[in-house]
Amino acid sequence: LLVVGVFASLLSQGGIPEALIQRDRLRPEHEATGFWLSVGLATVVAGGLYVGAPFIAHAMGMPRVTLGVRLLCLPLLFMGTASVGNARLRRELRFGALALADVLGEVAFIAVALWLLANRMPAWSIPGGLVASFTLRAGTIWAADGRLPIGAPNLRAARDFGRFASTVCGAKLLTNVSANADYILVGSLLGAPALGLYSIASELLRFVPNRFH
Repeated sequence: LLVVGVFASLLSQGGIPEALIQRDRLRPEHEATGFWLSVGLATVVAGGLYVGAPFIAHAMGMPRVTLGVRLLCLPLLFMGTASVGNARLRRELRFGALALADVLGEVAFIAVALWLLANRMPAWSIPGGLVASFTLRAGTIWAADGRLPIGAPNLRAARDFGRFASTVCGAKLLTNVSANADYILVGSLLGAPALGLYSIASELLRFVPNRFH
């Protein structure tokens, strides 16, 4: 689910936030076009995830993953609506707000996962935690930015930043395939218990330093 969430989030943004940050002058039509493209991409990715969840579960040999994957669809859509706000906060160097969104997302993940474990729903702890994390992170970005792009998408604006966005998205896809291929291979070849042990072992020493970073 963590790997699926990484790739789905990446595809739903499509490199658009980075392209908006890269623009020398960010015009209203760039923001409006980026917003509607992000919402459109997030909708397509969420729909694809919902339909493709059984195929992902079958490929990994993990039938219970289906419901978890489908549970990620709505928060991913919400995250897509916050991508332009995220870009604006980075352009304005408001990294405190972005750090707050990340920290609240982590806290929400841990709190919801532990609550579900305490209530004897261990299979839902990771999906529930991811949903809470994505939702609160996007909500915090919306609250910090507080601006809704006004206007319709513009083909000229899309062409203006589209090439850079697609390049960024392609580069990130390659990086994430490289970073997550081991999880996919271990899970599909050795099964869920082996993947659980492998992921805990590999993340344990990196967990605290990554969060501080």
